[in-house]
Amino acid sequence: MLFYNCSSIHMFGMRFPIDVVFLDTNFQIVKLVEHVKPWRLTSSKDAQHTLELASGCIAKHGLAVGNKLMINESIK
Repeated sequence: MLFYNCSSIHMFGMRFPIDVVFLDTNFQIVKLVEHVKPWRLTSSKDAQHTLELASGCIAKHGLAVGNKLMINESIK
Protein backbone atom coordinates (compact mmCIF):
# COMPACT_ATOMS: atom_id res chain seq x y z
CA MET A 1 0.00 0.00 0.00
CA LEU A 2 1.40 3.39 -0.97
CA PHE A 3 0.81 6.39 1.31
CA TYR A 4 1.41 9.74 -0.37
CA ASN A 5 2.65 12.65 1.76
CA CYS A 6 3.45 10.33 4.64
CA SER A 7 6.86 9.93 6.29
CA SER A 8 5.99 7.65 9.22
CA ILE A 9 3.86 4.66 10.04
CA HIS A 10 2.66 2.87 13.14
CA MET A 11 1.88 -0.78 13.58
CA PHE A 12 -0.68 -0.42 16.36
CA GLY A 13 -3.26 -3.19 16.14
CA MET A 14 -1.38 -5.09 13.41
CA ARG A 15 -0.94 -8.84 13.78
CA PHE A 16 2.01 -9.46 11.47
CA PRO A 17 5.27 -7.74 10.46
CA ILE A 18 5.72 -5.80 7.20
CA ASP A 19 8.54 -4.24 5.19
CA VAL A 20 8.50 -0.45 4.81
CA VAL A 21 10.06 1.56 1.97
CA PHE A 22 10.44 5.32 2.44
CA LEU A 23 10.54 7.37 -0.78
CA ASP A 24 11.44 10.96 -1.64
CA THR A 25 9.39 13.20 -3.97
CA ASN A 26 10.89 11.45 -7.02
CA PHE A 27 10.09 7.97 -5.63
CA GLN A 28 13.75 7.27 -4.93
CA ILE A 29 14.30 5.01 -1.91
CA VAL A 30 15.74 6.94 1.03
CA LYS A 31 15.27 4.32 3.77
CA LEU A 32 14.33 0.64 4.07
CA VAL A 33 13.01 -1.05 7.20
CA GLU A 34 12.53 -4.81 7.10
CA HIS A 35 10.21 -6.87 9.29
CA VAL A 36 8.59 -4.03 11.27
CA LYS A 37 6.83 -5.86 14.09
CA PRO A 38 3.35 -5.12 15.42
CA TRP A 39 3.05 -2.28 17.95
CA ARG A 40 6.12 -0.45 16.60
CA LEU A 41 6.71 2.94 14.92
CA THR A 42 9.10 3.85 12.13
CA SER A 43 9.78 7.03 10.18
CA SER A 44 12.19 8.88 7.90
CA LYS A 45 12.92 12.60 8.04
CA ASP A 46 13.88 12.50 4.34
CA ALA A 47 10.75 10.71 3.07
CA GLN A 48 7.78 12.17 1.26
CA HIS A 49 5.91 8.89 0.64
CA THR A 50 5.75 5.50 2.34
CA LEU A 51 5.27 2.09 0.74
CA GLU A 52 4.18 -0.87 2.87
CA LEU A 53 5.03 -4.34 1.56
CA ALA A 54 4.65 -7.89 2.77
CA SER A 55 7.46 -8.91 5.09
CA GLY A 56 10.39 -10.27 3.06
CA CYS A 57 9.69 -8.26 -0.12
CA ILE A 58 12.67 -5.93 0.33
CA ALA A 59 15.10 -8.85 0.30
CA LYS A 60 13.17 -10.84 -2.31
CA HIS A 61 13.26 -7.98 -4.82
CA GLY A 62 16.75 -6.71 -3.91
CA LEU A 63 15.57 -3.19 -3.07
CA ALA A 64 18.29 -0.77 -1.98
CA VAL A 65 18.59 2.85 -0.89
CA GLY A 66 19.06 4.94 -4.02
CA ASN A 67 16.85 2.75 -6.24
CA LYS A 68 14.09 4.65 -7.98
CA LEU A 69 10.65 3.08 -8.16
CA MET A 70 8.18 3.58 -10.96
CA ILE A 71 4.65 3.70 -9.60
CA ASN A 72 2.04 2.51 -12.07
CA GLU A 73 -1.45 3.11 -10.79
CA SER A 74 -4.29 1.53 -12.69
CA ILE A 75 -7.93 1.56 -11.80
CA LYS A 76 -10.16 -1.13 -13.23
